[in-house]
Amino acid sequence: MKLRPEQWAAHLQQNLLPIYLISSDETLLQQEALDALRQASRQQGFDDRLRIDVDKSFEPAQLLEECQSLSLFGDRKIIELRLPKTPDAELAKVLIKLCRAPSPEHRVILSLPLLNRRDQDAEWVKAIDSAGVMMLLPSMAGAAFAAWLKQRLQSQGMLPDDEVLQLLIERTEGNLLAAAQEVDKLRLLNGPGPLDRDTLRHSTADSARYDVYELAEAALSGQTHRALRMLDQRLEEGEAPSLILYPLVNDLRTLLQAQFMVQQGVAPAIALTRAGAWSSRQPTLQPALRRLGPRTLRSLMNLAHDIDRAIKGRSDHPPIDSLRRLIAALSGSPLFRSSAAVR
Repeated sequence: MKLRPEQWAAHLQQNLLPIYLISSDETLLQQEALDALRQASRQQGFDDRLRIDVDKSFEPAQLLEECQSLSLFGDRKIIELRLPKTPDAELAKVLIKLCRAPSPEHRVILSLPLLNRRDQDAEWVKAIDSAGVMMLLPSMAGAAFAAWLKQRLQSQGMLPDDEVLQLLIERTEGNLLAAAQEVDKLRLLNGPGPLDRDTLRHSTADSARYDVYELAEAALSGQTHRALRMLDQRLEEGEAPSLILYPLVNDLRTLLQAQFMVQQGVAPAIALTRAGAWSSRQPTLQPALRRLGPRTLRSLMNLAHDIDRAIKGRSDHPPIDSLRRLIAALSGSPLFRSSAAVR
């Protein structure tokens, strides 16, 4: 069954099918669709999750064995395959076999780049279309991007006028990840309500608020002491730790996505672009990508999650100390390694 993006939310309210294919070159659209599918699956009792990154070491027989294994406790499991390209012949055969005899205890979810017309005619794609759900999320441009951006602002309680919408379109240049970051910044700075040119200008002119993005830039550029000084300055002026953490998490997420693609043989510059990094940030992010390996990035993302929990009062760890550790680690400082181990 083929679904259009606007049908996705309604579909997730129904009994879900055993296999899903979500195909897109837009990282944000694909990730949000996957997040929604995971949440809906958990609500239907699929509490366990296995993620498989399909690389050169992956054996398709692993997938078949996993789907044929029975849980001693009747647990239902999501099996998520992340593919950097269309499956090879061996994996395609396994997928066809799974579609012909799906397991009620397993939900298989595939995510991969946008399929072209020729790929969509492949037998394995048709098998998924017959047994499950296939959704293509093409890149957005022009009126489609404007409509998406307006809807995203409205979903956060903001009511933009036409002039503001055009300004944001020009500022983000059709980059969905960048546009989502702008929306989140505006929500943090202004809250819900009408959004006109004066409000947008006021937010942009509030340079103290936007220093948190310069702080993240300093950390990724390896300027440890400058970044830590900026952190202290922001805190002294009453900046919320959550606002400081936000751009750091976004950069970590971008680097993680790019690092995964680099491991699949994609050039760093191309990987960063596909992960949503602006061209103006490539000179900062490329050295950081070389410096911070996948294991370190995952550990830092875990630390960022710990900081978020501490900020929300769900942890006894002081969030400010952990923020300093995170910033030092992003900059590659040995201060991080000597004061606390990466978890």
